[in-house]
Parts: sequence; C-alpha cells; structure tokens
Amino acid sequence: MSVLKKFIVFLFMSTLVLFNKNILTAQTSPNLKFGSVFVYRDISDTEADTFGMMDGWHIGLDARISPYGYYLSPGLHLYWFQVKEGTNFLSVGDPRYFNLKIPLNMGYCVNMNRKFSVRFSVGGNINYVFHVDKNDVGIDFTTINDLFLGVNAGGGFDYGRFTFDVVYENGLTPVVKIPDKRRFNFWSV
Repeated sequence: MSVLKKFIVFLFMSTLVLFNKNILTAQTSPNLKFGSVFVYRDISDTEADTFGMMDGWHIGLDARISPYGYYLSPGLHLYWFQVKEGTNFLSVGDPRYFNLKIPLNMGYCVNMNRKFSVRFSVGGNINYVFHVDKNDVGIDFTTINDLFLGVNAGGGFDYGRFTFDVVYENGLTPVVKIPDKRRFNFWSV
C-alpha cells in the first residue's frame, strides 16, 4: 500500500474512532481563512549558502464539525509562495508555486466565556502543486513532485466571529525529486 493510501486510511479510521455516532448530531460552522505563509526547505550542511525561505499568502475554507468540544475540521486552501533561489532577496526571475492544500484536522476547543475560546488541533495535509512559474533556475514539474504529504499541529483562538490561528506543517514526503529529496515545512498565520 502506498504512503498516500496509508495516510488517507489512517486519517479516516482516526476520525471514525474519535467521533463515531456523535458526528451525526454535531454543529457545523464554516471558517474562511486567509493570511501569510512562511515556507522553508530542509537544507543540508553542504548547501548552507542556499537560502531556503519562501513567503506568500493563503486563502481557504474550513468546516468545523464539533460535538462536545472536540472537532473535526476538513478544508480546502490555496497557497501561493515565491521561491528565493541562492539569494536572500527576491528577484524578478524567482518562481512562484501555486499549491492546493487539503487539510483534515482533529482538535479540542475550550470555551472561556460566551465570546472567547481557545483551540488546539493536529492533523494531516495532502498538497498538490498545480502551477510553477516559468523560470531560469530550473524549477518545474520535471524537478519537483506535484503531490506531497504533511502533518500539522496548531492552535488558535476565537473572539466572536473572528478567529486567529497559527499552524505548523512538517513535510512528510519530498517535494524536490531525487537526488535532492528536500521537504517543505510551512508556518501559516
């Protein structure tokens, strides 16, 4: 069984065990999300002169299905970030990645009062890179994998209808093809 299939089966079974019949009576609320994203790559000591940070934006929609404080949160997000290859500064030729992220998170929400609550969550992501700008640095679909997986953990708070989240995603599978095998790690705010 492939890594992707094992990952999907694990998330599905975890969801069934956690929420069993309670999910049928759960309250569901949609959450529109947007903000900044900071991406970095795993870089070996031999590549210390290569800058591995990227930044960009994300927008997406999550559903929070919550029976009794616990919640399940599937979503769909669009990530845009620009690669800085070999320099600390962006230049005109640096390519942009466009990435579709499908997260599935499980978490717990602590209500402090009627308007304020704090949340913690963990889960996984399926990432699909659907576009990379044409560039002179050799990054295209012959050098990167268009599908990669990640696990994440995060937290946030709700104040009325507004939410603020910070999520860290650790890449499980490589984005850059052999021999490089670099993984992407994301910080989303």
